[in-house]
Amino acid sequence: MNAKRRSHGEGSVIARGVNRWRIRYDTATGDGSRKQVSETVSGPKSKALSILRERIRSLETGQFVGPSQQTVSKYLKDWLRLHSENVSPKTLEGYSCMIRVYVEPLLGQIRLQSLEPRHLSSLYATMSERNLSSATRAHCHRTLRKALGDAVRQNLIGSNPALSVTPPRQQRREPEAWTTVQFNEFLAAAVEDEFRDFFEFAALTGMRRSELTGLMWDKIDLDRGQLRVAETLQRISGRGLVAGAPKSRGSRRVIALSARSVALLKEVRRRQLEQQLAIGSAYEDSGYTFVDALGMPFDGQRPSKRFLKIARSTGLPKQNLHSLRHLHASVLLAAGTHVKVVSERLGHSSVAFTMDVYQHLMPGMQEQAAEAIDAAFA
Repeated sequence: MNAKRRSHGEGSVIARGVNRWRIRYDTATGDGSRKQVSETVSGPKSKALSILRERIRSLETGQFVGPSQQTVSKYLKDWLRLHSENVSPKTLEGYSCMIRVYVEPLLGQIRLQSLEPRHLSSLYATMSERNLSSATRAHCHRTLRKALGDAVRQNLIGSNPALSVTPPRQQRREPEAWTTVQFNEFLAAAVEDEFRDFFEFAALTGMRRSELTGLMWDKIDLDRGQLRVAETLQRISGRGLVAGAPKSRGSRRVIALSARSVALLKEVRRRQLEQQLAIGSAYEDSGYTFVDALGMPFDGQRPSKRFLKIARSTGLPKQNLHSLRHLHASVLLAAGTHVKVVSERLGHSSVAFTMDVYQHLMPGMQEQAAEAIDAAFA
């Protein structure tokens, strides 16, 4: 066979068949000696030469990544295992589901080092054809961008292909919320329900479902009228109810309680003590604020399902339990509460995020700014 030999230190390209080439180049080993590396390239000779030049350049710049047969599937399994200590159990479950359901069936058998932007674009197109939401596609892209970025940092691949793909456009809808009149109508319909207090406290504080189920009495100071969000409680597949840290650093926060909130908590505690006296040793004092008749914390899926059922029975506009966070924010913003305070109460990662989500609830801010300028320079 014909071979194109290049000068010493520049490697070589050898024909191995029709549009198949073997490139060879030397790499340095840990003991200072040199090791010859071979790769097979399919396509025109120009492609083989281009890849060879890229390998030589990466060796010269110290960014060389040695050839590996590791597949995308194998790498992502390892990534999830190593990543488990750095994220919450719920976040890890979301990553695992996204990879198992959408990524592995289409990309799993591709060699990690052969993964290209076109493969990711094809994945997102397939997801779109299956009518998956833009939010799901965007989440898939974020997961892959994170995982492949870690692969670059581990020197498993030379570059992150996700950075060369146009991310799926996520269509953010303006959150809708009931009015306070509508919420009171809902509460009237839920007056005999075991989750009635849970629903009201969610609207009064704007807390997330997992923060409510994970709220413990020792994090509440009724005398000072405040609580500390320090733990969550969520159901994780295969593990049951799992206590964990809040969603983000901003989620760890202190929330000032209104007089109505304090009164509600005092009534909840009074009924719990009565129940404990009534059934004796059958009651488990778990320390959680919102519990069932035996003192055990709620599984967050239960109040969510009850909320939907009660809301449907009232004929009110369709909403879910999470929408009570939007109700809380809309009431505060309508009352003129500073957006930074609203952001802090909701536990958002930044004020900018709060502004982006709720800007439709803050009309007239530009007009107010213009009037302030005139007043200042009058």
